[in-house]
Amino acid sequence: MYVAQVNSTGTKANGTSGVTTNRLSLGQYEVLFPRVVAGCFAQVTLGNTSKLVVDQAGVSIGTSVRFNNTKGVYVYATDNTGSSVDVPFVISTYCP
Repeated sequence: MYVAQVNSTGTKANGTSGVTTNRLSLGQYEVLFPRVVAGCFAQVTLGNTSKLVVDQAGVSIGTSVRFNNTKGVYVYATDNTGSSVDVPFVISTYCP
């Protein structure tokens, strides 16, 4: 299992060694793992990486396998109008 807490800027706040994160553009992130995760289950949750409370009502977040990189997961977030939005999140992957 791999876990990463990711700031809205795309930097990793905390997580498993070897996991790297990057903000690709507004509301779009890449999370890279030290092994192939193409057959794994990824769970992403909106979450603040500090003790401050952040209002994230109306935000949807999802994942997909990173195109042309089986060690990566693409994370995207949109608001209730469908516009991309930067948010902090926590991602976990469970591999068989």
